[in-house]
Amino acid sequence: MATANIAEILVMTDEESAAAEEYVPYPSWGHLARDCRTDGANKAVRAIHDLETAEDPDGRHWPQYKISDDKALAYLRFAPIPLDEPTA
Repeated sequence: MATANIAEILVMTDEESAAAEEYVPYPSWGHLARDCRTDGANKAVRAIHDLETAEDPDGRHWPQYKISDDKALAYLRFAPIPLDEPTA
């Protein structure tokens, strides 16, 4: 895939990545990206934190090394580059 086709990138800690791999609010990476795009990355981080504390405060359903691990998420969206125009 050419890098010119990359429209979005999600960069996150392991705790945040569990959202798209294991947790209910984000059943796929696409769902997580969509919510970051529409509501912002901060809301996605808060949703995961709220789910952990409300649904699994002891870390039994989703085992963790700590009760609440660090969470960081950066959502990057790129403007399309016209391929018919020369780049600098």
